[in-house]
Amino acid sequence: MRDQDYTQEPPAGTMRAAVLGASSVMGWGVGDGETFEALLEDRLNKEPLSAAFKRVELLNFGIPGYQLMTRAGHATLDALRALWPATKSIAVLCGPGNNGGDGYVVARV
Repeated sequence: MRDQDYTQEPPAGTMRAAVLGASSVMGWGVGDGETFEALLEDRLNKEPLSAAFKRVELLNFGIPGYQLMTRAGHATLDALRALWPATKSIAVLCGPGNNGGDGYVVARV
């Protein structure tokens, strides 16, 4: 997780949310405190969100695109093996973009 340290339980009056995604969410190319999640958290905390929530904590769970692609490829292969456990080989056809990258991971493993 690329973020500051948080307590296990959010403080009273704090709404906590997870921000998920790939490299852009993780903050590839920007410094700590400059990710969109950190900037949004700072902006939201300039004034109370509501009567129930005085503060917001956005936890940055973004991961690099390659790692995300690798996980997706392994999950796809696991699903294919569960569907067709007796199959000895699978032809993998890959298109462009990130989904094509997932296919390359399937073919590689």
